[in-house]
Amino acid sequence: MAAAENIFLTIDEDGTLKLPPSAMKALGTRQVKLTVQDGQMTVLPRLKSLKEIEDPAERATAVHEWMSHAGRRSGVSWPEDYNLRDDLYD
Repeated sequence: MAAAENIFLTIDEDGTLKLPPSAMKALGTRQVKLTVQDGQMTVLPRLKSLKEIEDPAERATAVHEWMSHAGRRSGVSWPEDYNLRDDLYD
């Protein structure tokens, strides 16, 4: 895991948020998800949809990450060997 880097952003009077090139490079994309909660902003790269991921291994990792995230939000504990595809096609 890479070391955290503090990047300072500029918000103009009209609300335009300016990201420096170093932030864009660190994110690796121009599409981001901005979350604001309790006065704290989080900027994360937009996740690719499953149909945008061509590599099967990368797609499997994305499904696993989504299941982990969905489980945390819903309180569901997915078994480590759970296979979503089995449920979709049963």
